[in-house]
Amino acid sequence: KGNDDAERIILIHNLISQKIAKDFQGKENIRKARALADACDAIKIQAQKYIESKKQYDYIHSCITEEDVFERFYKNIEGRLTKDSAKQMLEVKFIDIKEKFLKKQEKYLDFFINYQISEDARVIGQSKIC
Repeated sequence: KGNDDAERIILIHNLISQKIAKDFQGKENIRKARALADACDAIKIQAQKYIESKKQYDYIHSCITEEDVFERFYKNIEGRLTKDSAKQMLEVKFIDIKEKFLKKQEKYLDFFINYQISEDARVIGQSKIC
């Protein structure tokens, strides 16, 4: 019922967090706290991998779509491949990189959303006790 997509996402997030918060009411046990701490550490690693993957995806995409970026790329391999061969190689490589990137992105976003909901539910659940 929000005015735009961002507001709708926030409302859905709040609804889910409120429902899950019931599980966190009462004293927090050490197992849940450690699981969330581990998830926090894991998400930092996942974020770094995602950023690296995004940079590679963006670079290859810009090599294909922007002529000046391609020219700089081609200067590094000049003499080993013709321009047409280099463009074909990049296009084939881009298809593979795009597929891998989209899978990594989906995994990262899924992991991030689950972590964020758990963390917010924990905070909501703990705040109801105080």
